[in-house]
Amino acid sequence: MRPSDGGGGEPTVPGPVRTCLGCRRRRPAAELRRLALAPGLDRARVVPDPCRRLPGRGAWVCHDDPGCLEKATQKGRLARALKIANPDLSALGRG
Repeated sequence: MRPSDGGGGEPTVPGPVRTCLGCRRRRPAAELRRLALAPGLDRARVVPDPCRRLPGRGAWVCHDDPGCLEKATQKGRLARALKIANPDLSALGRG
């Protein structure tokens, strides 16, 4: 018997499902990279969160497509998702 897709059109995936900010594709969280704000800094620096344990808001991008991070920053989606005006992306190799 196949698992029910709940009528949403996409099959049910075990575990949490998140949306990539760049391509807007829904994928299992295990296939995405979480970005979060580094705690305790004067300026809001965005850092990768490989363990998915940093406190606060997180943003998700495809880790197999570097273009997704580029799209997310160019269109302002990353700043909007983290609710900050000017994110410091130097920890991500951009800046």
